[in-house]
Amino acid sequence: MKQLNIVILAAGKGERMLSKKPKVMHEVMGKPMIGHVVDRAKELLPSEIVVVTGYGREQVEAYLEGRNVNISVQTEQKGTAHALLTAEKFIKGGDVLVLYGDVPLIESSTLKDFLSFYMRFNSIAFLTTKVDDPRGYGRVIMEADEIIDIVEDADATEEEKRVDEINTGICIIPEECFPLLKLIEPNNKKGEYYLTDICKVARKKGLNIKGCHHHESAEVLGINSQEELLEANITMQDRMMNKHMQRGATLLDGDNR
Repeated sequence: MKQLNIVILAAGKGERMLSKKPKVMHEVMGKPMIGHVVDRAKELLPSEIVVVTGYGREQVEAYLEGRNVNISVQTEQKGTAHALLTAEKFIKGGDVLVLYGDVPLIESSTLKDFLSFYMRFNSIAFLTTKVDDPRGYGRVIMEADEIIDIVEDADATEEEKRVDEINTGICIIPEECFPLLKLIEPNNKKGEYYLTDICKVARKKGLNIKGCHHHESAEVLGINSQEELLEANITMQDRMMNKHMQRGATLLDGDNR
């Protein structure tokens, strides 16, 4: 694999959190969500890590100070493709793995498996998953492991809305495909530059886009509400207890939360 760059998108406000605190600064087991994601990114030993900040950037950047990451600011909320392009100045060649600052449960093993999947094809690849209720998520239209299109919920037809394979947002873009981001147009109801529209651009140029399915949806989806934040804390606590027990520790009252 060529050198790897990791861009973590962390510019969103998170309206559903009902909080003035930047979304990625909400804590899971005492650590801001963005901290967990940066830690997982570092475990992959990338050439560069870039965090794209926006809403509440002062708090996020203060927390990240001294953590050896580059900061790129998205001054206007124009969509995920626009956010990713703000990081371009820090990328000196190499492929780009896109992560999200509100996905604190992502595991190193999952990311390594995704990178292995990518290296089999060396084409644009998205991490996908299935959920019982796909409302609000981008639907992934696939044939085998090839992505035909990713349609945002607001733009989906009734038939597309019945698809339960969804986009996690996590993706890898080969170095030679990164310029395709500049060809994306805001042809959607929100008027934003969607990163997922790189699929349309790439297919018009005869390129394939691959989808790598991950079976555990809670691990790879963003935290969007206080209820989901609570569930993330419980999951992380269970992981920590399991690791201690695997090392021989005896824990009492494990269900007393």
